[in-house]
Amino acid sequence: PHGSSHATGTLNDPLDTIAACVARLRAPGDQCRLRGGTYREPTVAVRGARGSPEAPVVIAAAEGEDVLIDGTVELPRNDTWTPVPGREIDGARLWETNVPAATVGGGVTQLWLDGEMLTPARWPNALWSEMQSFGMRAPFNWSNWARFNSSVAWSPSNYTPGVPLRLVDAGGPTGLGSSGISARGAVFIGNIAHDDTFVGTVTSHVAGSDEFMVLIEPSVQHMGNTKQGNSLYFFEGPSSLLDQAGEWSYSQAEQKLRVRTPDGTSPAQHRMTYKAQTYAMNITDCPHLTLANLSFLGTTINAAGGIPHLLLDSLSFRFP
Repeated sequence: PHGSSHATGTLNDPLDTIAACVARLRAPGDQCRLRGGTYREPTVAVRGARGSPEAPVVIAAAEGEDVLIDGTVELPRNDTWTPVPGREIDGARLWETNVPAATVGGGVTQLWLDGEMLTPARWPNALWSEMQSFGMRAPFNWSNWARFNSSVAWSPSNYTPGVPLRLVDAGGPTGLGSSGISARGAVFIGNIAHDDTFVGTVTSHVAGSDEFMVLIEPSVQHMGNTKQGNSLYFFEGPSSLLDQAGEWSYSQAEQKLRVRTPDGTSPAQHRMTYKAQTYAMNITDCPHLTLANLSFLGTTINAAGGIPHLLLDSLSFRFP
C-alpha cells in the first residue's frame, strides 16, 4: 500500500495497489506478492490470470509479511451525536446522528466500534460480543431465538408468494406481546423446522400483541419443510428494538444512525467504521489460481461460476 504506480513491481520497488499488481499477471507462474500493510481499494477484477498444473498463478502475501484487505471505511468523527430523549436504560443513553445514505453507499449494513463489531438492533436480545457455551456466539444459540404458537393454524403450510403470512409468537412472559416492542418494519429471519431459513419484512404488528404479519422475500416461490414445532425466528433492524448496549440501528427513511455504545459514552469518543465493500476480488476465467496468506476484514472474494483448480490457502476472513 506504500508503493508507487510507476514502480517496477519488485519487492524493493513495489506497486501501490493490488489492482496494479494483478494487472501484470499474464502467464502461468506469474506471482503478485503483496508487501505487508492494510489495503483499501475498490473491488479488484482478477480476470484471465490463467495458470497451469505445473505453474499456477499466485496472489499472496510476501514471505513473512502480514497483509490485511480492509472492506470497511471510517465514519467521519464529529460532535453531532446527541442523546435521544426518553430512551435511557439504566442511565445509559441512546445516541443518534445524521448519516445521509449517499455518503455510506446507500445505508449502513454492518458497524464496528473501536474494531469490535456491534449487533444490529434485535429481538430477542443476543449480542455478537457475548460468547456462550461451547464457544458459540449468542446470536447463533437457538435459545436466543423466539418460538411460534403451535396451537394456531400454521400459515407457511399454505404459502403463496407475495401474500403476507400471519404468524403468532409462543407468548408467555418472555414472548413478543410481553416485550412491549413494536416490530412493524423489522426484518424477519425465520428458520423453519431447523432446515430452511427465510427472510421477510414485518408488515403489521401492534405492541403488546403476539400476532404479526410477514411478507417473505419475493424470490421465495415455495416453502417446503414447514414443521411448526421446530421453527424459530428473530427480528432485527428498527430502533424500536434498540434496547441494550452494543446494539445499533440505521434508518434510511430518517437518514439517522443510532447506537448504544457498550460503555454508554458518546460514539464521538470512538472510532466507528462501516462495511463499504461486498467483494475485495471478483475472480473470473482464472484456472489454476492460488490465493494464499491473506486476511480480509468486512469483505470477501467472489469466484462464482466455477474456477477450475482454484486454491485458497491460509486465508482469514473476519466479518465477511
